[in-house]
Amino acid sequence: MTLRAFVTALMLGAASMPAQAMESPAVVQSQIESLRSAERAYEEGMSLLRQDPAEARRRFEESARLYTALRDAGADNAPLHFNLGNAQLQAGRVGEAIASYLRAQRSAPGDSHVQRNLAQARTQVTDRFESAGSTMILDDVASWWHVVALRTRLEIALAAWALLWLLVMIRALRPSIVDREGPHIAWRWGVAASVLIAVVIGGTVAADGLLDRLRPRGVIAEHGVVVRKGNGEGFEPQFQESLGEGVEFRVRDRRPGWVEIELPNGRGGWIREADASLI
Repeated sequence: MTLRAFVTALMLGAASMPAQAMESPAVVQSQIESLRSAERAYEEGMSLLRQDPAEARRRFEESARLYTALRDAGADNAPLHFNLGNAQLQAGRVGEAIASYLRAQRSAPGDSHVQRNLAQARTQVTDRFESAGSTMILDDVASWWHVVALRTRLEIALAAWALLWLLVMIRALRPSIVDREGPHIAWRWGVAASVLIAVVIGGTVAADGLLDRLRPRGVIAEHGVVVRKGNGEGFEPQFQESLGEGVEFRVRDRRPGWVEIELPNGRGGWIREADASLI
């Protein structure tokens, strides 16, 4: 992704920036400079990757730090999360990279670049789990409709509802036309199709919002994370194995400094919040 394309996306996402950032040209200019520095550090890291891997990793870390600062300042768009994920992945921070790609995927579902890099990052995760819990099964089903962006699905559902009410109004205002055999069949098919599209597509929008609100997603960001039976170091481990970096989960509950997680196989327990990256 070019710098110009990224800057454009950043400016288009300005509504997500704090008000003081939009009001101050100096702050905006500073962010653009940070963006350029992040891009430059990443490119330098790529050029050094073979001849000096250690220095290349330091450049990737610097790039990730700068992108993270922009994100923490309020920028929230797919190009930012995608570029941050790339820098984190090259720096060896697989868990954080997966979290960034998932944020990019949330903003731009179906983007082939995001999907490809997310899949590549997931191949570096050593711990594997089979989907079992009802929430995780719903995640698998949801992946089918996530090919279409949330905003697009919402627009389709609203258009279907608008068409339905238009057909109802036509039936109420001009019954003589609708009651004819040919137009009546077309009207009935139009009503049925509008209801089906509005309910199904609208249902996916509602499901996304409900699932993210009830069970937010997260990724293990450290190596050897111990899952405990309660929210404290004094509790025994929930199971013998520790979790490796990059394992994805759903959040069941949160307490100060601790998160109760559900793994794809339905098992779970408590981990330190500092060991995870929440989406």
